[in-house]
Amino acid sequence: MRVILHLGGNWRRAEKAAEVALELGDEFVIVVSSEGNESGFRKIYEDAGIPSEKVVVDETAWDTVTNFTHTRKLLSDLGASEIYVVTHDWHIPRAMGIANGVWFGRGVRLIPAPYIDGSSRDESRFAKADKLRAWVWRLTGVLFYYKNVVKSRGYQGSLGTENTWIEIELDRFSGILGFLGVYSG
Repeated sequence: MRVILHLGGNWRRAEKAAEVALELGDEFVIVVSSEGNESGFRKIYEDAGIPSEKVVVDETAWDTVTNFTHTRKLLSDLGASEIYVVTHDWHIPRAMGIANGVWFGRGVRLIPAPYIDGSSRDESRFAKADKLRAWVWRLTGVLFYYKNVVKSRGYQGSLGTENTWIEIELDRFSGILGFLGVYSG
């Protein structure tokens, strides 16, 4: 099964996910992960001719790492063999680094599908730490998170979900990670 993982955020990503879906034919599912206007996304998909049963919304993520850790079981249950990662072009390097941490060795082909709008953003300050967070989760089931990110995204779910063994606030370790050169927050 081909899965299009739309990393929430904005309607342009939804348009890109719809474009990818139309190129794939019938064998796909779009999974929208994270924040955003669900009815707006669904309208974009509907206007593109994508049946509503082909769209699954997962609101358990609050950042890019949890876009992948918190949808891994769902995507595995769907029988994902290919995952098209839809996000902004400037976000693709970080997103794919995290995706590789979560999916490496699981027999799933990861395909970047960037939305390109000419904007840019330097995410290097988060990239190393987030790749490390993904690998630690993959190897141990422990998810480190930034409390301020969870709070700023308005995440209302409970931490310690079925997606992880334990979730630990990472803000306490930022000094150590900064010293190690992994995070400069």
